[in-house]
Amino acid sequence: MSAVVYRTSTDQWYPERAVSAMGAAEVHAGPTVNVRDKVLLFVTREQEDVPWGAVRQLRNTTWHLYLLHWDERRGLLFINSSNHVGMHEELARAVGGDGVELIRGEAVFRSLHNVNRLVLTNLGLSDIINDRLRFSLHVGSDISNVLPDALRQQKKKSNLFARGYEQGRRVTIGYSQKGRVWSMSTAMDLASWVNWCHAVGAKLKDESISTADVFRNVILPRLVTERPALIPLQIDWPEAFLIRPEDSIEVEIDGESVLFSDAELRIVNYASEGPIRFQVVTPTRLAEYVVRFAGNNVHYDPAGRHPVYIKVGRKRRPLSEWFQEEPPVIRFEDGSQLEHNELFELPRPEARRPYERQRIQTWDWTGVDLSKESQGLEKRADSIQRRVLDRMLQEQLFQVVFDDDDAGEAADVVCLGNSEDRLIVHLYHCKFSSAGRPGARLDDLYAVCGQAQRSAQWRGYIRDLLIHLRNREASRQLRLERAGKPHVSRFERGSLRTLRELDQALSRCALEVRIVIVQPGLSRSAAEIRQLELLAATEVYLLETAGVPLEVIASE
Repeated sequence: MSAVVYRTSTDQWYPERAVSAMGAAEVHAGPTVNVRDKVLLFVTREQEDVPWGAVRQLRNTTWHLYLLHWDERRGLLFINSSNHVGMHEELARAVGGDGVELIRGEAVFRSLHNVNRLVLTNLGLSDIINDRLRFSLHVGSDISNVLPDALRQQKKKSNLFARGYEQGRRVTIGYSQKGRVWSMSTAMDLASWVNWCHAVGAKLKDESISTADVFRNVILPRLVTERPALIPLQIDWPEAFLIRPEDSIEVEIDGESVLFSDAELRIVNYASEGPIRFQVVTPTRLAEYVVRFAGNNVHYDPAGRHPVYIKVGRKRRPLSEWFQEEPPVIRFEDGSQLEHNELFELPRPEARRPYERQRIQTWDWTGVDLSKESQGLEKRADSIQRRVLDRMLQEQLFQVVFDDDDAGEAADVVCLGNSEDRLIVHLYHCKFSSAGRPGARLDDLYAVCGQAQRSAQWRGYIRDLLIHLRNREASRQLRLERAGKPHVSRFERGSLRTLRELDQALSRCALEVRIVIVQPGLSRSAAEIRQLELLAATEVYLLETAGVPLEVIASE
């Protein structure tokens, strides 16, 4: 998605004048006008000289799409085109009137406002003092060296590309000081593009937004040549994997392949020293890997006899090779994260408050073996997960109560309901206790906090969550059939049909998401400050990436 944006001073727009502004270009299709939503669309056919020689007999024919929207309430005209030459001033004046004014310069960067965990991936700077150095392009950790200088106004930001989180979704944003705004997200229909325009326009019009404040909260990477002295909470797949449909990737260990939905990465050693070790886990296989630092490079080496292979389409390659091109994300206890050899450290607030002890909910765990996390196929009555399932089945709010436990889970227990135009999604992450009694053991929280952080990704992709649950039910059924065992459904309540009904209701419902840690080995009364700080860091991550607070269920 992209647009150049013009302020308008007229009380109407003139879509019928668009063709007259196209000069020698031939309007091949359209113009088509949506009068109610004030959207204009047409396609041009343009001929130009071939770029590789002066051959008068040969001409390139180029087809260009033009899409315009006038936001009457905000007085903004958005122009999107596959023709990126110029800013379409003549077209803007024809449709929006002579008083149109292109939004450019620092005002364009207001659209970064309210993007959490903002990371700049590309930054172009123009020097406003040194004429001999007109433009420089910076990427990755190099941005850390030049951005402070740019903020002191010795250089001006010509363009940038960034990523972050907004309203529970991963977002990408690109800007040119000349006035162009774009995103790597694809608009599936015109309504999606119009909604994106409205969100961008609201920020561009907001004079109270300070771009200086926006850039002060940027997360700047730091190159590292050895493992950070921090405790890793979780390791996650590269974003290039997460944005693909789950059934388009296969994970193979020791000759057995499973869909991506049945595989996950797990940290092995929750320690601040020594090599970082992780496992690739499927329902019946696992393979261990070691993260090895070598100068400015990072390698992901198999530690066992059976390396993992990843198959995407027709391409099958070892996991180590994939991760060299698309590294995983390792998140640490303090909220920082490692991507290849770049450590992204959060700007530190003056004081981070621990998780409030009184917010921890307590349950009666009588009859539960605190060392048993999962109910398994036999539905163990004395397991932690079974106790959560039984409590949720007492709630009439949920049409679906789903056992998603096992490698690749969204959560141990997923509950879904539709009530009064609300789609309710509760994700419960269960963890066994390392001792028979509740206490203040920090190790009991590392894994489950990492699981809670990983599940934040579902907040902005509920339809993908529904697909994930369907895939998980189907893969378990197939696995049990191959083993000659009777099927044990993951549905404790509901069915595939119920998921389809919720999918149909999704577009007209407000979303309510809760993410809950369940650790009966944690004592609310005995919890120590480091445990509460870890819970607070986890909640900060959930709030900034998904807009969801953390809930904790423990023992008294």
